[in-house]
Amino acid sequence: MKHTLLVVFFLCANSAFSQYYYNFNLIPGNPGSVNTDNSESIGAGLDPLWNEIVSSGQASAVWSPQQAVPFAFNFNGSAVTDYKVSSSGVLTFDVAAGAPPAYGSIFSLPNVGVPDMSVVIGGLEGSGGNDVIVERTFGTVGSRQHWIFFASYTPTGTTLYSYWSIVLEESTDKIYIVDQRCNGPVALTLGVQIDASTSFQVAGTVTTQGQSSLSSEDNHYFEFIPGVRPAADIAGIDVQLASYLLLPSGPLTITGDLVNFGADQVTAYDLNYSVNGGATVTDAVTGTSINTFDISSYTSPSQWAPPAVGAYTIDVWASNINGLADQNTANDVATITIDVVDNFTQRTPLLEMFTSSTCGPCVQGNIELEALLAANPNEHTNLKYQMNWPGGGDPYFTAEGNTRRIYYGSNGVPHLEIDGFGPVPRSQQAYDDAFDRLAFIDIDATYSVVGKTVSIDVNVVPVTGLSANNLTIHMAVFEWETYNNVGGNSETEFQRVMKKMVPDASGQSVALLTTGSTQVFSNSYTFNGSYRLPNDANDPIDHSIEHSIEEFSDLGVVVWVQNDDTKEVLQSAYAQQTLGLDEEEYTNIGSIMVYPNPTTENAIVMVHTMEAMNLEIELYNILGVRVYAEQFGLVKAGRQTFDLPTNSLNEGIYLVRILSGTSLQERKLIIAR
Repeated sequence: MKHTLLVVFFLCANSAFSQYYYNFNLIPGNPGSVNTDNSESIGAGLDPLWNEIVSSGQASAVWSPQQAVPFAFNFNGSAVTDYKVSSSGVLTFDVAAGAPPAYGSIFSLPNVGVPDMSVVIGGLEGSGGNDVIVERTFGTVGSRQHWIFFASYTPTGTTLYSYWSIVLEESTDKIYIVDQRCNGPVALTLGVQIDASTSFQVAGTVTTQGQSSLSSEDNHYFEFIPGVRPAADIAGIDVQLASYLLLPSGPLTITGDLVNFGADQVTAYDLNYSVNGGATVTDAVTGTSINTFDISSYTSPSQWAPPAVGAYTIDVWASNINGLADQNTANDVATITIDVVDNFTQRTPLLEMFTSSTCGPCVQGNIELEALLAANPNEHTNLKYQMNWPGGGDPYFTAEGNTRRIYYGSNGVPHLEIDGFGPVPRSQQAYDDAFDRLAFIDIDATYSVVGKTVSIDVNVVPVTGLSANNLTIHMAVFEWETYNNVGGNSETEFQRVMKKMVPDASGQSVALLTTGSTQVFSNSYTFNGSYRLPNDANDPIDHSIEHSIEEFSDLGVVVWVQNDDTKEVLQSAYAQQTLGLDEEEYTNIGSIMVYPNPTTENAIVMVHTMEAMNLEIELYNILGVRVYAEQFGLVKAGRQTFDLPTNSLNEGIYLVRILSGTSLQERKLIIAR
């Protein structure tokens, strides 16, 4: 099966011989992963290592001061040492050039208004109050990259922001134009102009990917390569296998995508794969028709049968292209590493919601989330991070919540991540996709609250071995319900609000997972000082001297293990509350949870008891009239759930009482329809 790129790219040159050809990168990320900086936001703050060379608010196009290229570099075969860059998106090595191209047009190349020896992102304007150009060099000697970064630049004729970079690469003399971030699709001119009659341009205008993420992981780029496009060049894009496979799955069919970057149409090639560097398996592919820049799907006729559990690296590449050797082997191989396992456990999805009490759309977002949680009781964990926008943001905003936002590259609210995949819709399908993924660890976690100290103990129990070696365990203390952080969007109650990550937002490293080898983690945190309600997110809680806990009796803990390479959450769990020996407020009933809250239909009471006991549940309305009572008799120790029939009751505030002998706990419940 063959696909054609949404934007078709052709070589545009006005001379018989071009000094550059280009490829469009189909695997998200920065070129070569040399630049791993994720500060793709003026609002979030650029890394101070960036050096500003054009300031913001340029009413008309200006040049930067002359800048030195920090390593030996050739443009069009000639050495260049200095450049300057304009606020209209042009970098030129002709540092004596006159006035820069003006704002207001998206021009084609070649263009007499563009200096010789230039790299062009035509259609940018640096007129906005946040629009700056900065530069920085990444990498080590011999393989460095020099980045010229147009941060928060305004595309011509729009009110959008856009982040782009021009990158010069040491040793290869390659030039990259990197599409980093934009809050909507915009059309720009991209290319290299040698002189007024010779250029190399992506045909017409290029539509940006329009990604809003702060992370470099969703970046795309054009690679301008010195020389002439080779006749035979097939690049591997991906191998489409699940990251985890069960050994009983049997022989596997290896599939994926490749792209023709060669000048010739491909009618035949050899498809190869190798597992763990072993023998190459080769199949001839004939009768195909893959034009330049076409993406083609492949399926290997020769299946692979994993011989045993373990980690496997599978490399796939094409060769013998129309009878010719591939003339650019640097981009040949697509690789995937998978774990073949013989055991698994049920996954408990973690739903992380970025929201704010000042965000209008967050009202409906939270309603949809609560409905989703209610439709799937006892199957998930949930945590909400109150954010610092729009406006003054949520008073319960924390720096640790902001760290999680940056980790995911989130730039809007409401934003939902399910097990590290997002943003995803608040839909049953998105939930089912997460719930149905295999899990390979169990988490057994408990916590206690004594005064203002929360102590957490966790056992991470692998049910099979995994090869991932960049795993982190996170523990987050949250408050089941808060009421004081009202911010103007009509919400008056907020559920499962993150209060403190323990020990901090970085979490703790998890060793390589080995079957039967339990890893134990213990942490505690004492909330300092007294309660304070910040005015807004611009005056956040300083955990060293104060806290924002409304009720210490209403705290919970969620624990999860996350792969920092892929951001996938491997497993999560609510910690079960144990009794603090010095805590008089708690009774031997243990921890209580009433959800969904607010509810539109029936509710559920979850009780975690430390021992078997007789249990009774009562429900009172705001007038103190008992509207429901039921005795459940002797209930075994552990976590139990009980249905609370509330669908026939009027809207309003109710009090849920859970009794055992002389012990009593109470929770507020709201019925809202």
